[in-house]
Amino acid sequence: MKDVKDQFEITADPANASAARARLRAAATEAGFVGTALDDFEVALGEALSNAILHGSPTPASLISVCISFVLRTREFSVEVTDRGTGFDPAAVRRNSGSDDVNGRGLKMMAILVDKAMLFHDGVGMTVRLVKRVPERA
Repeated sequence: MKDVKDQFEITADPANASAARARLRAAATEAGFVGTALDDFEVALGEALSNAILHGSPTPASLISVCISFVLRTREFSVEVTDRGTGFDPAAVRRNSGSDDVNGRGLKMMAILVDKAMLFHDGVGMTVRLVKRVPERA
């Protein structure tokens, strides 16, 4: 096993999400993910991509950056999805979302499926960072 790094851009066309998920799945498999842990990470990435495409991209031609990395020393696998949208305040979404609200459910789901889900806005776009430790093999 070795460190893995992959970085690429897709346009905000929903058809591009499946190719990005396939690249994540290949990199995560190479890093040692299998079974449910692999599926969970792929679902969380799918949600991050969907949010970037539907809410964070002004046009279908807008670019979305995807950065995948795995550091062998820490066994942490991370994915960052960055859109070019205006962003939002994640704390406001958490404060204002009730159990029946549709808005914010994807953020909650991502947080459940990975070890860490972080959101950043740098003035250029919104970044979702998903981190999950690779399970030890039995």
